Amino acid sequence: MKHKGFYIATTIFFLIMNTSYFWESQLGMFAMITFLLQILFFLFLAIYVFVHILLSVKEKLQQKQRLFLIGYMVIVLTLAFCYPQGIIDFERFESTSVLIAGKDGAANCTTTLKLRNDHTFVEKSICFGISENSGTYFLKHDTIFFQYNHTRENPNALYAFAVIQKRDNNQVLSLHSNHSDTSGTLLWIVKNDLTKKLQKTKFKQR
Repeated sequence: MKHKGFYIATTIFFLIMNTSYFWESQLGMFAMITFLLQILFFLFLAIYVFVHILLSVKEKLQQKQRLFLIGYMVIVLTLAFCYPQGIIDFERFESTSVLIAGKDGAANCTTTLKLRNDHTFVEKSICFGISENSGTYFLKHDTIFFQYNHTRENPNALYAFAVIQKRDNNQVLSLHSNHSDTSGTLLWIVKNDLTKKLQKTKFKQR
């Protein structure tokens, strides 16, 4: 097959873009390097397909193999541009999030915590890399307790429990590493369907 190498390169690029959901959080600080490499890969393929378009015009669109390659690459690059996180939103197959909270830090750093209906949670931080912690949670009175899965992150950065509070007419999630941590870390709540569960828990414990 003519242009076999670029068919393979384009396919590899497509697979990398569409499977990042499963592996990018495992790279930590190297995720940023991988992201930059993906951009360079995209630009390389875009330049290559542009050159082939010019060649095809000079050939008056007579070379079918070149046209097939152009069509394939244009489709892949267009999908990558329109859906940089992949054409399939794999998160939709996870349990529904009952609480979502987050905050923005310096240098466009972000932290997002999602509590799911099946009592699992995912805490994702993006700051010159991607780190992700996950585990399970349970409710007791008005407190959310966390039980982490195995993690390579700093154990001192993990949270033992959280409570929902009101600040300036907004709901925030106050995260604490232990009972002596009185200041806590605040995340702004953007979705909260967990209150009903907390109310049910209180009712059962009366």
